[in-house]
Amino acid sequence: MTMKRRLASNKLITNKSAYSESKKGVGNIEHWEVNKKAEEDKIKYNSRYGVDWRIFVIITLLVCSPKILQEAWSYYHLRSGWVRPSVAIGDERQILILGVVGSGKVQMAAELGKLGLEVGHESFDAYSSQVRDGTISFVHGLRYMSQRPLRENIADLCKESRTPAFHPTMFKPNLHCSSYSSWDRCWMLQCASTVILEYGCAAHPGGLGITGAPCHTPFRRTLLQVRHPLRSIASMLGGLGSKNSTSCSRAKHLFHTAQTLFPDQPWEAVDKCIHKFALLWLVYNRAIMQYADDFYRVEDTPPCKVASLAGFTNSTDVIFPAHLDRVNSVCSKRDYGEGPGNREEHGTVNRKNSKGIEVTWKMLEGAPYPVKNLRNQVQDLARRLGYIVRGLRKDDEEEEESVSYEYITPPLLVGAKMMSDPVI
Repeated sequence: MTMKRRLASNKLITNKSAYSESKKGVGNIEHWEVNKKAEEDKIKYNSRYGVDWRIFVIITLLVCSPKILQEAWSYYHLRSGWVRPSVAIGDERQILILGVVGSGKVQMAAELGKLGLEVGHESFDAYSSQVRDGTISFVHGLRYMSQRPLRENIADLCKESRTPAFHPTMFKPNLHCSSYSSWDRCWMLQCASTVILEYGCAAHPGGLGITGAPCHTPFRRTLLQVRHPLRSIASMLGGLGSKNSTSCSRAKHLFHTAQTLFPDQPWEAVDKCIHKFALLWLVYNRAIMQYADDFYRVEDTPPCKVASLAGFTNSTDVIFPAHLDRVNSVCSKRDYGEGPGNREEHGTVNRKNSKGIEVTWKMLEGAPYPVKNLRNQVQDLARRLGYIVRGLRKDDEEEEESVSYEYITPPLLVGAKMMSDPVI
């Protein structure tokens, strides 16, 4: 009896163990199935909502690295003071060179860079641009506008981004608005405040603008860079329009900027692009030459001469004394046929006019009534700037189509500045 009970007890234990093992196996299978389902769900989630975190990190680094590297470069070269003294927005710069669109500003900035000078194009922002020594620009002529801007023109200018014609960061660093948003209310307000603060800030007595505040960035000297009007207009047409077009759609940002600079001009009444560009050349150069310390023709003025006009070769005018020896050294080598940029032509490269558009005086005829004497006025100003203008007689068709690049001494100089007269 005892043996039977003992055998029965062992059998019962064996059955329980087998049942337990079988149940454990079933549990493992269920657990495996749950894990498998979780993995499938994870794969589905990743395929629908993204990839795993490592890919996300790699993409983030690829996107952010250029910005990080740019900021690191700007800090090291411009703001740290380790490479050269840093420059604040309110620090005086050596030179502001102003010129209308198509006058060869980009090339001149590059040539001055070969002399070891930091002259930026269309920017005052020393926080992120190499503009320690100055700027060459069209839009910064805003500071020499003598009229009061119209509120509707400012609102129209600032309702959208006007790059490359105008942007608030051309005047000072962006400290508030998002660099990743194309244009929003923050940028609109910053644009409007920039126009109000800069407009005419150097044109009024005492150097105060319409707000009574001085210009953000002072300059020791201001120069006007001019180019033959027919070459400038051809460059504008090559880059932004066509000879017979009336829409000027590619130049809309430029003309919105021009309307703000010159609110009294009949921009809407002038239909053809060529007449609008001619009007811009005329009114811009007339406005700036009232205030510029001097002017030069880009076709016959080498960069060393421009540096001299700017004061870089004068020990009493130069802000950074190190420039004195550097510029004089490079320019003296050029006199002997050596040095960077030696024998390079300037004011002749026209990358915008890749189509080879040519403009003649005859094409400037036929402007509407508000600017009916446009051609004659452009010719008159060209002569005053030292260009020999041929073909002034309408019956002289052969000479009318010619463009002369000979120069004479301008007859209407008053000191270092030129006389001005009414626009129309």
